[in-house]
Amino acid sequence: MDFVRDQLGHISGDEAELIDEIRDGLLDFTAMVKARRDAITENLKKATSVRSCSNCAQDALMLGAGDVHCAFCARKLSAEDAAEEYLGLLGYSRYDAMREGGAWPLHTCPDCESDALVEEEGGYVCFSCGGETDHFFKCMTCGALYKDGEQGVVCSECFDAAVADDD
Repeated sequence: MDFVRDQLGHISGDEAELIDEIRDGLLDFTAMVKARRDAITENLKKATSVRSCSNCAQDALMLGAGDVHCAFCARKLSAEDAAEEYLGLLGYSRYDAMREGGAWPLHTCPDCESDALVEEEGGYVCFSCGGETDHFFKCMTCGALYKDGEQGVVCSECFDAAVADDD
């Protein structure tokens, strides 16, 4: 609103009234957002993990029960779709990754086997099971992520396949 006032210079009486109405409306909007946030606080505590919703931009996207939903705007979508949209919020583009040969930070979750594991700064979060960790190992054979404690530098599936081939 300050930008409008500063850039337009002289504002007539009707325009000034309209700007005042808009400014008052923004205060109502801010109050509505605060009231909604207060109303969903307990629901957010029930989620395994919470991330920003690509629809309303609120930190209210609840993860951990398969499909995800936003406690703020009530949007529901699959874990895979939510993970893709979240990557868009982080500035990633599947098109750019394919065109430029960059890494696409969406993986299969070693815990729930959903294709909804997002690699974000500082770790990973699964939009299906809600699991979060700061580290996975990458299989030297197939490239899949796996947890610590499995067989050396390959995932258990590749290890089992190699052992079966030796038989």
